[in-house]
Amino acid sequence: MQRYAALAFSLLLFCPFNAPAQDVVPNLSGVWLLNPHKSTGSAHPPEEMRVKIEQNGSDFTATFRVRNNGTVETNVERLRVGSGNNANEIHGAPMISKADWDGATLVVDSVAKFGDQELRMNDRWTLSPDRQTLKFVERHQFGAEPKATEVAYVFDRQPDESWQTPQSTQPAEQVYRNIEMLKGVPAERVPLIMGMFSRVLGVQCTHCHVAGAMEKGDKPTFAKARRMFQMRNWIARNAKIDSTCWTCHRGHVVPEAGSQIDPNLWPAELNLSAEQGAEPAAKVFKNLKFFNSTAADLKSAMLFMSASLGVPCSNCHVGGELGER
Repeated sequence: MQRYAALAFSLLLFCPFNAPAQDVVPNLSGVWLLNPHKSTGSAHPPEEMRVKIEQNGSDFTATFRVRNNGTVETNVERLRVGSGNNANEIHGAPMISKADWDGATLVVDSVAKFGDQELRMNDRWTLSPDRQTLKFVERHQFGAEPKATEVAYVFDRQPDESWQTPQSTQPAEQVYRNIEMLKGVPAERVPLIMGMFSRVLGVQCTHCHVAGAMEKGDKPTFAKARRMFQMRNWIARNAKIDSTCWTCHRGHVVPEAGSQIDPNLWPAELNLSAEQGAEPAAKVFKNLKFFNSTAADLKSAMLFMSASLGVPCSNCHVGGELGER
């Protein structure tokens, strides 16, 4: 009996069956709808808030869709859990976040810059045991506020297909305020288009928009962006050239200067009279497939192509048969 007792004691000492189980990281993926009756701490809760979470390993993406007074605002937060240098935006302001797991709770500490003021946030995401409820607790403190404010939002799981709400397919002007150039575009495409503008110009949203009041047109760059959009549409309509912001800007607010156009490249024998210049290009010149403007405009277009490519006309054309007319 003593031998069996010793064996049992040895098993208690060396077998790992009684070691505490390691925390299992929960998957928060899904579509979640705010339950205002279970949420606390907000003096002015939104009319509706949905969150779509996509979690794949350490990559975590939360898309917030908030509706207030008939206006929908969408904000996307992308995180690499375990990193302290996640760059995002909130209301057009740059934000840096640190994300990590505290047991089964995802903790995100963020600092957003609104001019010379900082918004400091501590967010905690916790999934219920039945995976049907998601609790989001945030402590935030802005600038010199004496103490932080805490709100607790509780979300109920929704079917994945509920994310594509009818409102997302409505025209942009019915969902967002102060829309002109994007009238008729589905509202769900507006954040994607604005993100494209930001990347192509190499700027943050606040280059054109007022932080916290994105619909305002107070900044000169807001009006200028509209004029540039009008110019692009005029080129597409009249010159039949499908240009984009990238055509000129290529990641710069002010496009980099290209090669100078040399007017002497244009052969003297191809100079036109005023009457010829006013004619459609295809009537004056042969073998034109894509140019639908006047014959006079063809000279400017060809010289522009030459300067853009850094080549003479003979790079594409046969000498002596350059532009038979």
